[in-house]
Amino acid sequence: MKLLAGLLISLSLTLGVIASTNAYHPRLSRIDATMELTLAGPAGRSAEDPTRPLFTKGPATEPRRLSQEMITALAAQMEPDGVTPTVRRVPVAEFRFDLWDGRWYFLLSVIGLCSGAFLVRIGTRARLRALADRSSGAARDRMPPEMAMRGAAEELDRLVALLPGLRSDEERLETILHRADGITRREIDAFIEGREELVGRLGLAGYARLMDAFAAGERMLNRAWSAAADHALDEAVASLHVAQARWREAVPLATAEPASR
Repeated sequence: MKLLAGLLISLSLTLGVIASTNAYHPRLSRIDATMELTLAGPAGRSAEDPTRPLFTKGPATEPRRLSQEMITALAAQMEPDGVTPTVRRVPVAEFRFDLWDGRWYFLLSVIGLCSGAFLVRIGTRARLRALADRSSGAARDRMPPEMAMRGAAEELDRLVALLPGLRSDEERLETILHRADGITRREIDAFIEGREELVGRLGLAGYARLMDAFAAGERMLNRAWSAAADHALDEAVASLHVAQARWREAVPLATAEPASR
């Protein structure tokens, strides 16, 4: 299904691009003066000098409207064989859906894109549902991502509460280094491994909100670890507090009800 969806999307994009090429170049035979179209480029060939256009667009302050005389003059121009029209299409500044030859092909491409996106969505949901529902021993043994998020936040709360009771700054720095590294190895790794399960349960929008809060907290936790390694205790503690606040936001997002399907 993924291959079919990708092929459908690629073909639809190609068709849409091709169909849009004449959106502002309607056929001369379908234009009349009552449409009040503005010439947007050169049209026709001058009888005196074939290298020069018969008509050119006017300046920006005085746009040149296509009059009936201009349309008739352009339609009268023929190739040397006297049969093939010289001017088939005219560049105009206005978009007219009824004059657009490729309009139905473009609409078909839109339908194809929507269908391809729908197939991708179905395939993704099926894959995520299968992942969430599998009952293998490895899946049962792994810590669920919402539990990992809650555990990380609780472990960080314990670390922040522990620091004021320690006897020295050196002990506080060592504790931050040890406990922050432990959170990274256990809870954060388990949370990241559950990405597909979270997307399947929360949907992409819910997962994006969760990751915004989680990633901000993780960055600050890493910053606290780096500051502790550099013996910058104040910065390390301040970073821990920011990480604590962001992960408190992430916990209810991680444990939210499944997104409607």
